[in-house]
Amino acid sequence: MKSLRSWATPITIAAFTIMGVTGVMMFFKVETTLGKVLHEYAGWLMVIGVGVHLILNWRPFLAYFKRPVAATIMGAGTLLLAATFLPLGP
Repeated sequence: MKSLRSWATPITIAAFTIMGVTGVMMFFKVETTLGKVLHEYAGWLMVIGVGVHLILNWRPFLAYFKRPVAATIMGAGTLLLAATFLPLGP
């Protein structure tokens, strides 16, 4: 498991950095082709890194569901995600 941790955390940090910067750029309409591509592929790296992080920290993750504020935040995030699948608008 230690070998997983040695690469999962750096991948998650790198992916978050790329997605954060390119996401802010996109928000302010400073878009480049490379920025868009990096943003999309960094998303996949983020999914992998976070997935491994969850596997390595499963018990602490489950403990968050016992905390009302944390459970509310995670529930709100889940509802927002579900709303993205609704056909709102043209």
